[in-house]
Amino acid sequence: MQRAGLGALRTAILAYRRWASGRGPLRRVGCTFAHGESCSAYGLRMAETSPSLGLALARIRGRLHRCRGASVYRVHRGARRDALAWGCDHDEPHTLEDELCAARERPSTRAAVLAVSLEVARYRGRWALAAELAEVLARAETTLDATLDDAAPPAPLLVRRVSAASLDDRPRATLAWLAPALALELGVLALALPVLALAWWWLAWPGPLGLPLALSFGFMILARLLTRARARLELRDRLRRQIDALRFETAGSPAPHRRRRPSEAAPRPGSGQVSGVTKSPVISAGHG
Repeated sequence: MQRAGLGALRTAILAYRRWASGRGPLRRVGCTFAHGESCSAYGLRMAETSPSLGLALARIRGRLHRCRGASVYRVHRGARRDALAWGCDHDEPHTLEDELCAARERPSTRAAVLAVSLEVARYRGRWALAAELAEVLARAETTLDATLDDAAPPAPLLVRRVSAASLDDRPRATLAWLAPALALELGVLALALPVLALAWWWLAWPGPLGLPLALSFGFMILARLLTRARARLELRDRLRRQIDALRFETAGSPAPHRRRRPSEAAPRPGSGQVSGVTKSPVISAGHG
């Protein structure tokens, strides 16, 4: 039974990769790990290596949460310099390494996520946390598990580019933020249309049970769409708060509430920093 379930999961992921990924309403849905092991590739590996269907589904669901939580955003602010925003996984990354190991992430993926957390800590002026993350990253790079990864270098995380104007409360900006969530759900629904048609034909026979079951299914779809929309709006509000809290007053002048970097660790002129955002290969090679 477990083997049949894992086989069905593997078939579904292969069908998604073949006919849905990057096509139709999903063509603008980007994966944070697209430059390395994408979420669909991770899901396929979990379907092939996990001992049970429940464990595989739990790991895939965790990866989908990390796809948002580990994201990094470059916010364009017109004439002012770009700002950096980040997902919730980089707020308190003390347990991030253990979570990634428990999820059987590849060492290259773990190193990429930790490298982004390190850049975020430096950007926020949290130098003690940055030093701690640097030690963890050094250990991760020297203890690559050859059974999981052939010592591949850390693949850069996808940088999602956001306009500061899209973070306001205008109705048009709100619809722009809701569009990816709605497109994803509509794409999944389009894949399920044949199954839904067959189910509707089958439910037409039971008579009185057909309408209540169909209405229940419709309410489930509506609740899912509302949940995705709420998550997108919460993310937009989170990015807006980050930009407001870490705004630079003038070029090269940090905001008053930010701590100055120690003089011995100050960045050298021309070192590749733009408004506190390091041009590191782990966060600047992607296109959102």
